[in-house]
Amino acid sequence: MQKKWIVWILLGVSMAFNLILIGGVFRYLSPRGGMAFLFGRAQVMENFYAPNRPRAESLALLASLPKVEHGIVFIGDDAIANGPWDELFPEARIARRGLSGETSHGVVQRIGEILPQKPSAIFIMVGFNDILRDVHPNTIGSNFRRMFDAIDQQSPSTRVYVMSILPYAGAIRPSEALRRQLIIDTNSKLADISAERGATYIDLYSAFANEKDQLKPDLAASWRLLGAEGYQRWHDMIDEHVQKNIVPVPASPSRDHDGDS
Repeated sequence: MQKKWIVWILLGVSMAFNLILIGGVFRYLSPRGGMAFLFGRAQVMENFYAPNRPRAESLALLASLPKVEHGIVFIGDDAIANGPWDELFPEARIARRGLSGETSHGVVQRIGEILPQKPSAIFIMVGFNDILRDVHPNTIGSNFRRMFDAIDQQSPSTRVYVMSILPYAGAIRPSEALRRQLIIDTNSKLADISAERGATYIDLYSAFANEKDQLKPDLAASWRLLGAEGYQRWHDMIDEHVQKNIVPVPASPSRDHDGDS
C-alpha cells in the first residue's frame, strides 16, 4: 500500500512539473506569435546550419565572373542577388555581387575581392538575414564599419552608398513587430555610420513600407522578395547616384585595313 502511494505521489509531481513546463513555454511563445514563431525559428535555424555547399557554389560562380574594372558594384543579400541591375542600368558597367541568405559578416569577408578592380561606386544592402538570426543592430553596425575600413584602405576613391534594409510582408504578430522594430533600429544605425564615414545613405525603407511597416503589396513578389514594380521604384530612387558614377568604357583602338578609303 505504501509503494502504491509513492507511485501516485511521483506521478503527481511529474504531472505538475510538466504543467509548469508547458505553462512556461506558452508564456514564452504567446507574446512572440505562438507556434508560428516556433516554426519560423526552426526554419531559420535549419537554414543557418544547413551545409554551406550552395554558398560555396555561389561564391565559386561569382569568382569565375569577369572582373569589372572601375564599374559599379551592387553587393548584399537576396534583394541584390535577384535584382536585374544590368537591365535597369544598361548604360553602366554593373558587377552584381549579391548572394541569397547573405549577412553583413559575409559581405565583410567578400568585399576585399571586388576592391582591386577600383570600382567607381559600391551600393550595399545587407542586414535582413542578420536580423532573422537575432544578430544585434550594434553587431551589424560593426560589420559595416569593417567594410568601410577595407574600402578606405584598398580603394579610397570609391564612393559608397548604403541602402536601408527593406521592410517585408510578414504577418502582424508580436514577434514580427519586434523584428520590424529591429529593422528600423538597424537602419537608423546605418544612417549614422554612413554620415560618420562620408558615405551616402539611401532610405528605401520609407518608400517601400506601408502604414503598418510592411512591404507594400504592389511592390512585392513574395513575403520578402520584390516584384518588377519594386525594382523599378528602387531604380528611380538610386538612378541619380548611378548616373554620376558611370565611367566611360575606353574606346578600342581603331585599326586601318588595306583597301579602306
